[in-house]
Amino acid sequence: MLRAASCRRQVSDFVRTFVVCIHIVYVRAGLWSEPIAVKHPREKNMRRFILTSAALALISTSASAAMVDRKIGYEIGGKAFEGVLVYDDSVTAKRPAILMEPDWSGVSPHAIAQAREVAGKDYVVFVADLFGVGYAPKDVKDRAIASGAVHGDINVARARGDKGLEVMLAEGGKLGIIDPAKVAGIGFCCSIRLG
Repeated sequence: MLRAASCRRQVSDFVRTFVVCIHIVYVRAGLWSEPIAVKHPREKNMRRFILTSAALALISTSASAAMVDRKIGYEIGGKAFEGVLVYDDSVTAKRPAILMEPDWSGVSPHAIAQAREVAGKDYVVFVADLFGVGYAPKDVKDRAIASGAVHGDINVARARGDKGLEVMLAEGGKLGIIDPAKVAGIGFCCSIRLG
């Protein structure tokens, strides 16, 4: 019981300090002209609630990185593919580009999460689709068959990797976010030709 009370007190102290800091920021920014003057306990709670809500709203908007996951459709030999261009929209400078050929799960949420981690604020990453739109393997056997079909034929693997590179450079060029002199490839059995 003593431990719980201590935790509540620490949290309360943290919130109070946080609210006062936010209030100081608001006053200095000219968004709040009156000092905190508590006349009634309910008013105190309401002010805390308002300041905390405002602070959390500010934190959540600034903390949510401006990462963009832009789906880009393209065709190879009449077959539809869809890759994902991942970049931080808050960065205006051109950045090096990385073509990512994902594992045998294809353009999956896991692959996109990896691309976001790699991209950060320093790179633009394109997750190339090697298997085609609608690829949804059920198990390891399906993944092995699909992966074998792509990587078993070097011409198919290169065609898909090269098209991914072409799409990445074209889309990044349109957006003005890629430095075409700085391009790399990563992934499982990466088959692109750079140079």
